[in-house]
Amino acid sequence: MAEKLAEADLKSYWALRRSCVWWLEPATLIRAWGPDSESYLQTQITQNISKLEVGQGTLSALVDRKAHLRSLFSVHLKQANEYWLFPEAQAETLFAHLEGHHFVEQVELDLQDSGFRLHLEGPETARIIQQLCGRKLSEMSPEALVSVAIPGGSAYLVKHSDSGENGVRFYCKHKPEALIASLDSQFGITELSPAAYETIRIESGLPDWQHEIKIDQTPLPQTGLEKERAAYDKGCYLGQEVIARIKTYGVVPYALVGLVSEVPLPLGEFKVTEKKAGEITSVAWSPQTEAWIALAYLHKNQRENNKKIELNIENNLYSVIVRRLPIYAPPSDQDQAQQLYEQALDDFAEDNEIQAISLLEAAISKDSQLADAYESLGVILSRLDRHQEAITVMQKLTEIRPQEPMAHTNLSRFHMLLGDKETAEFHMAEATRLNMFKDMEQRTAQVQKQQERAQKEQMMAMFKEVLEQEDPEDLVANYGLGKSLVDLEQYQEAIPYLEQAVKVDRFYSAAYLQLGLAQEHAQEIDSARSTYQKGIEVAAEKGDLMPKKSMEQRLLGL
Repeated sequence: MAEKLAEADLKSYWALRRSCVWWLEPATLIRAWGPDSESYLQTQITQNISKLEVGQGTLSALVDRKAHLRSLFSVHLKQANEYWLFPEAQAETLFAHLEGHHFVEQVELDLQDSGFRLHLEGPETARIIQQLCGRKLSEMSPEALVSVAIPGGSAYLVKHSDSGENGVRFYCKHKPEALIASLDSQFGITELSPAAYETIRIESGLPDWQHEIKIDQTPLPQTGLEKERAAYDKGCYLGQEVIARIKTYGVVPYALVGLVSEVPLPLGEFKVTEKKAGEITSVAWSPQTEAWIALAYLHKNQRENNKKIELNIENNLYSVIVRRLPIYAPPSDQDQAQQLYEQALDDFAEDNEIQAISLLEAAISKDSQLADAYESLGVILSRLDRHQEAITVMQKLTEIRPQEPMAHTNLSRFHMLLGDKETAEFHMAEATRLNMFKDMEQRTAQVQKQQERAQKEQMMAMFKEVLEQEDPEDLVANYGLGKSLVDLEQYQEAIPYLEQAVKVDRFYSAAYLQLGLAQEHAQEIDSARSTYQKGIEVAAEKGDLMPKKSMEQRLLGL
């Protein structure tokens, strides 16, 4: 039976959630190079690597013809016709497969099993990486491969997180003892304990090869990892047919979910209403949620987010709540930046300008694209007669929003306050030009909107004809008519058609989004909440990330 974290492990856990920690593990590198390296890998792995540019990377997997997992890894385009693969597990299986399945292709493979992978994760990671390596984490794309200097030598840096917090991986040829010593002495960063990592892993919903994954037995779609590791926009690869069929026509019978309980749960199979319903694979106490949590494979009939179910485990009953993975996800940098920005506005309204500046700078460090934060910061700095600093901030705004006239309006005012009339006039002229361009865009958009409305009305007439004269349950016609009515802000009229669409196809995630929008704007708030919750669950099952994200944002707003 699982136990709560010991005091030292609890301290290690909170160090990751509140500051930063490191942990080290052996690493293996597989190199693939040659004129046919891209085309060959495309036929063997689940992810599309044809769009990668030099230095970029992505997560991928190796599966068999039935989509059973054989290896998980990241793949990076090191240089033209050369790919680096870093297996997270089953490195020998991956190498043996790749080596054994190329015959006429011009590709060479090399397995290097000497090296180390040092993880650094936590909210303070971005600050530490910038001081240590001179790199801004916010400007790095996920899985990008960057060569950096580190204490004692050099390493390859990859932006990656196992916990949902900011995170990186250092890939080092030799054990990075000098780097670890520097993390301790310079930043006070300690090692994450194995028990704390296990709790983090379960909170984050990460399946591992000791508990949730059995090689050549566990289907990739059953783990949920296909959402970030499989591409649906590329040609044939081993296992594609099974993965695509599940994506198109339905959901897997069993899939990995989270369970939340007031008491620790035993591992093993369980029943719900006297029928086999799944298996619990990992259990831990979560300090963040203050509850017992578990990873479990659960039957599709029970996989409704936040649903309460009663598990029968060897004739003992356990009440649990089903949670879509991850069980816990920290706020994103963008969400944190928005919160800091809004708090800064409150402080500014109370004439606490110094505190507002500090919060706005923190918001920008979290989200370098938050335009409102730059504008507010520039205005406040100018009010304090710090005009040159205000100009620097506003110049940055012109870089991220080159079509925004207000930035140039402010720059004109700031330069005028410094007595630089010529530069002030330049920016005022630029603001005038951008405003004129904006007006032209708005007029063009209005004309396009009128044309689109006419087209929609024509399409709506066609959809109505299908429903009235041919088939009142036609999915395309119901959805098309409902969405068109939502677009035209005729929300009450849209609801019955969209309700019919989700009735005809209960896995049509886009229809749930439109139905929720219609109900929300028709002030049927409880119905909208219910629709979004169901739609999020369906989208998660299907891997429809865009409608899922949109519905999560709408539900949060409600």
